[in-house]
Amino acid sequence: MESTLGIPSAHRGVLTESPCTPDRLGDSLQSNSAYCRQVYINSSALVREPYAPTTATAPDNKESQVSFPISEGTPAERTLAARQAQLATLPLPSGIPDDALQPIMIQPPHTLHEFLGNVSGSLKDLLKNYRVLSQPTTYWCPDREEHGYFLTPVFKCSTNPRVSTAHRWSTVDVIGQMNKPTECFYNKDGKWYYAGTYKAFRMDDLTLQEWESLSTETIQAIIKETLAGRKNVSPQNHYETSQLYAAGALRAACIGLHCVGFSDDMYRGVLEQSRILYWGRGICMDTCQDDHAKRDDSE
Repeated sequence: MESTLGIPSAHRGVLTESPCTPDRLGDSLQSNSAYCRQVYINSSALVREPYAPTTATAPDNKESQVSFPISEGTPAERTLAARQAQLATLPLPSGIPDDALQPIMIQPPHTLHEFLGNVSGSLKDLLKNYRVLSQPTTYWCPDREEHGYFLTPVFKCSTNPRVSTAHRWSTVDVIGQMNKPTECFYNKDGKWYYAGTYKAFRMDDLTLQEWESLSTETIQAIIKETLAGRKNVSPQNHYETSQLYAAGALRAACIGLHCVGFSDDMYRGVLEQSRILYWGRGICMDTCQDDHAKRDDSE
């Protein structure tokens, strides 16, 4: 059964029967305030899945089918430890540099997407399939930092292109273009880096206990992505969406990041072109300023 909100019951917590349902309140966040309140009230009656794994194994890796007992900490901590143990069993590719990675030099206000969209030569062909990982929603394995996972919405809200006041929910292809080897970039402390070549696989969705332990920055990033396709988003829409996540009506998927390679040509090419653009613009700016100063002196 699927509600008019577009959220299949299989992906929602089991709620007690209530006269206030999304079916009766329409399919837009603009008109589901009462539903959000009722879901939040009923969250104490929510049947939370007994998702506190006691073991973790690596997916599709017969040589690494090793079980790790996960028995200490809170349910959220045990789930996180199981995820990290699962990532730690994944094999590492060869050719990863031993030295610390060097950052990509990009002058503000330009973005990494703008830089990658304007690269030239053979580097352009290497960048046919890439993904930029957001720092608030990306996590790296402490034991094997080449592997990690990111969080992304299972459902998204969008506005009907023909009717600006009509909104709808739809399930998302959470793997997307990462169903094949993808070049990934990540941000750390305000600097961009090339991470390597990755294959994505779906891990267990984020549990309610894990959601409650997320930072405010991460929660806001997920909510922003959830509502990215909706027009005229208000603070009330953000609040209502947060309540749906807190009650389990909306879910965040965990997408595993398995590092399968590291392109030295990509790494060196990106660094080289970023430095040319960075210093080239700097020299141009300095030259222009010198020219203006000479003109002022001559006058």
